[in-house]
Amino acid sequence: MSFKIESNCKMQELKEFLINFIWDGDNLIEFERWLYEQDSIAFEKLIGEINYLELISFNYKNKTIEEVKKFIKTILPENLIVKFENDFLKNRLLNE
Repeated sequence: MSFKIESNCKMQELKEFLINFIWDGDNLIEFERWLYEQDSIAFEKLIGEINYLELISFNYKNKTIEEVKKFIKTILPENLIVKFENDFLKNRLLNE
């Protein structure tokens, strides 16, 4: 039971960080460092194995923030981005 709670918390953290980055992230080095430090199994469960592999295989060097944000949006299904944003907004409202 506690593993499931920890797993849900971790997935929520991953979602929130991704949405925060897409909305107003401005530090590509921090994003890349964060990405490589995450639990690959949780990330794969969240966005799918192929999307995860594309995300960690992407060459972030010499890319602008906007190019990276656009790339992230292209590999994530639109319904997943909408779900992330909805969850993020719900949590933000609950924490105010």
